[in-house]
Amino acid sequence: MNLEETLALYAQGQDAWNAWAAEMLAERERLKTAGDWVDSARKSDWNQETQDWHDAAKADFSQRRLKDEVDFLGFEFPGGANFTETKFEGGATFIDVKFMDNALFNKAEFGGSAAFSNAEFEGGADFTDVEFGGYALFIAAEFEGFVLFTRAKFMSHAQFNSAKFKNYTVFEIAKFDGGADFNQVEFGDYLVFSLVTFEGNSTFKWAVFNSDAKFVQSHFKGYTSFQDAEFLKGADFSASRGERAFSLAGTEFHEVPEFEQAHFEEAPRLDNLRIELERMNTASTASSESGPDLAARWRALKRLAIQGHDHTRELKFFRGEIKAERWTEGNFWPSVFSYPYEWFSDFGGSLVRPFVWWVASVPLFAGFYLGEHLDRAFHVFPGIGGSIARIFTFAGTSTLDLSCFAGEGEPWMAAFGLSLRKGLLFFGLDSTGKLSQVYGCLYGIYPEGQSKWGDLPGSFSPVIPPFISFLGGVQMLLSSVLIFLFLLAVRNHFRIK
Repeated sequence: MNLEETLALYAQGQDAWNAWAAEMLAERERLKTAGDWVDSARKSDWNQETQDWHDAAKADFSQRRLKDEVDFLGFEFPGGANFTETKFEGGATFIDVKFMDNALFNKAEFGGSAAFSNAEFEGGADFTDVEFGGYALFIAAEFEGFVLFTRAKFMSHAQFNSAKFKNYTVFEIAKFDGGADFNQVEFGDYLVFSLVTFEGNSTFKWAVFNSDAKFVQSHFKGYTSFQDAEFLKGADFSASRGERAFSLAGTEFHEVPEFEQAHFEEAPRLDNLRIELERMNTASTASSESGPDLAARWRALKRLAIQGHDHTRELKFFRGEIKAERWTEGNFWPSVFSYPYEWFSDFGGSLVRPFVWWVASVPLFAGFYLGEHLDRAFHVFPGIGGSIARIFTFAGTSTLDLSCFAGEGEPWMAAFGLSLRKGLLFFGLDSTGKLSQVYGCLYGIYPEGQSKWGDLPGSFSPVIPPFISFLGGVQMLLSSVLIFLFLLAVRNHFRIK
């Protein structure tokens, strides 16, 4: 329809309009059945029958000045809907409207409120350079095709709560003077909020971003919340700015978000923020799991955590940074040492790991010390000093008589005591004389210090096998590292300066 035909049909009301829409849809089905319909978005592909149908099914309200409030409640648009440069001076209602083809509102002006709640856009929706003077309501609207709000101006509050954007969506260079609500919104393919200015409070609570979301150089001047939102792909907040509170509490990212050069006047809230990286054996994903770019993302997140004094998130982001830098150029030795640092302490964040490793090391080294005693007493496995295999060899042997070479006590208790002394780094626990008695029990004393009664004399020199001396040094070194890592975790967890 041309402009005059469109206005005349609109004046007849909703029933007449929808009756015409039903006729046009029936005509399209007839063309499809007859094989005369070309299903293509490009006009160059259309035959004459398809072209004629589109000309008859379009609604043209372009470049009109509508002084009174217009009401399209429940209208159906079977073809294209053209509202280009239309001026709605009294506002407009498009609630429950169904646009079955492209809806063009570029450069339109809404003097009052614009209500598109529950509207269905089966084709594309172009709101480029639109000015919304009053409230802009897109609550529970559904967009099947592309959506363009490039350079759109929302002079009052905008609400998109529970809306669904299934195709790519662009809000680039848009301006929300009254803030915006995108709560429980689902975004589909590719989302661009770059260079957008949010003057008022804006919320994206419980929103789901199914594809990459770009907020590059966006300016959040009011309170902003992404609480409990979920980013299934990338999220880019590079060079964005926040002047008020900015909350990412409970937000879940499936890729490491980008906050390089982002600046926030108030420290962002990161409580319960989760980064759940998807592990997939694909080249693209594998390449994104490490490298300087990913490490820079972790550093930017760590900086935000430091700004907010969020030590828990700071440690987590530090962990991600170290992992991302593994095997990058010029980072060979730090990469090598990062693995034991992770295994033994979770990069200084775990109290349990170094403690468990230390507890496990005490009986382990005690087994080696006792094994050397068995080798000297029964000449088992000669040449393999301190092998734990000796203990298993004698396990269950009732005739085995374990006794000290010199002095009193049980060899297994002496071995455990020796391991405990080395593990605690107490060289003279009780006394150095007691440590000599432990060595004398396990490995004997030199002949010139022996007594004819078999007791230890006042002065004697215990036998310390070279292997045991070396093993003791190894245990002391390992224990010192584990104790240091435990104390480091204590410092990190309890914020000790």
